[in-house]
Parts: sequence; C-alpha cells; structure tokens
Amino acid sequence: METLFSWEWELYVLIWSPQQNLLFINSSSNSGEYKALARAVAGEDVSLVNGQEVFRTFAGVNRLRLQSVGLTEVLGRNIRYTARMGSDVAPVLPDVQRQRARKSVLSGSGYEDGEKTTIGASRKGRIWSHRRDRVDQLAVWCEKIGAKLLDDTIDPDDVLKGTLEADTITSRPAKIPINIDWPEEIYAALEVLWSVILDDQVLPLDEVSLEIVSPSTEGPLRFAVVSDTEQVEMELDLFTSNEIPGYRFVARGRNESSFAEASVVNQLTPPTSSTTHRL
Repeated sequence: METLFSWEWELYVLIWSPQQNLLFINSSSNSGEYKALARAVAGEDVSLVNGQEVFRTFAGVNRLRLQSVGLTEVLGRNIRYTARMGSDVAPVLPDVQRQRARKSVLSGSGYEDGEKTTIGASRKGRIWSHRRDRVDQLAVWCEKIGAKLLDDTIDPDDVLKGTLEADTITSRPAKIPINIDWPEEIYAALEVLWSVILDDQVLPLDEVSLEIVSPSTEGPLRFAVVSDTEQVEMELDLFTSNEIPGYRFVARGRNESSFAEASVVNQLTPPTSSTTHRL
C-alpha cells in the first residue's frame, strides 16, 4: 500500500539583541506567535511584546500614508472589528479618538531618515515591512524597531497625528508645476525593463525624458515625452464618470495611440515580518 506524504519547509531567522534584551523571530510562514520557539531558545521567562505599544514603530515615519486600518471597538459587551483598506482610510482616524476604539492593525508607507519606507504592526505582536534585506540588514532593522518599542516617551497615538489624508480633486490646483517625474514603481522595480513606444518605436526608458510644457497657474497641465528624434505632448485630463472622479493622459496634436507604455511583469516580494519577545 502506497503512502501519500508531502514536505513543507519553513525558514526561521532568530535575532537576539542583548543590549535591548529582545528576541526577534522572523518566519517565512508569517503566522503564529512562536511562543514555544522563544521559550526553547531563551527559557521560560519570556513575554510577547504586544498591545498598543507595538504602534510605537510608526514613530519617526514622516508623511505617513495608511493603506490599511483595522480597529476593535468595545461597545458594552459587544466587540466589533472593522477594517479599511485603500484610499478610504483617512476618515477612520478621527473615529479612533472620538470612539476610543483600539487600534488592531495598521500598515502604510512614508519617509524615514529621508528614504521611502513601509511599516505595519498588529497589536497581537507582529511588525513587518516590505523590504528586500540580507540577514545582517534585517538585524539592523530589528534593533531599530526594538529601540522604538522600548522608548516609553513615545505615545502610540501621537505618532499617527502626522498621517496624510488623501484629498480627491476634480479640477487642477491654481499652482504652477515645477517638476515632473516617472511613477515611483518604475524606480522601485529595479529588475523590470520599462520602455516607451513613440511612433511605433520601442525605446528604453533611459532614452526618453519628461519635460513640462508652458507651466502656468491656470489652463491645462501639459508635458512632453521627448527622445532624440521624437516628441509627444500629453495633457492631464481630470473627469468624473458616474460621480466617480478619475484622470487620464491624452496625447495632443496627434493620434492618442501614438503614445503607450509597455506592459511589464513584476514579481511580488513577501514582506519582512517579525514577532518580538522580551526576555
């Protein structure tokens, strides 16, 4: 009789910070609290860092923009959990202070020490970031997170006061444009080859540039995609369809199909995620 079986492999990375007396556990499964593993490594006298203090990890992240907010509201004997994802998370924050709801899960992106960063935390004790790091870089990140967790002067509520709130616009602001650049994902996806099609010519991204056309405080917002031999002028068009605001880029002075962006495929990377145990 044949026996069916399968192998399941999980990678664990344990980082011990003796100065902070903290043990960080990272796993490829991204699930569980690993209490048994922590006790096997450091003894029985360990406790998981959880609760509202995990949200101290957002301290120092400027221009924070939340993409996910999970709240636990206690109403008498009833406990209700609500979650918001996407651009509709800004209205949730005032409710946290007004209804005294407990933060359960927060994740977002911002800037720390002048560089783009992502950060997420769960009150159950999990902290993560979408990064591509070596083990030694992970150790540096863990110690940086540990310093925030141990800082009693950080108020978990105060660190969210600088959170950005998205504001949808339906008409161009009365401000003069001073710079134009490619989308952030082009710089983030280092292993993806981007190209631009100009008059049926496929050009690498490093052979074309963006230039603002006739900048002013009013009128259409226009820019040009320029190569050594070609130039296509584009205009930002803000519109509303079925009461939903949207935008598109329209080519001016020629057929709109003369400009297109090549399709790309980018492999998603699982986030760096850790639980932290105090020894």
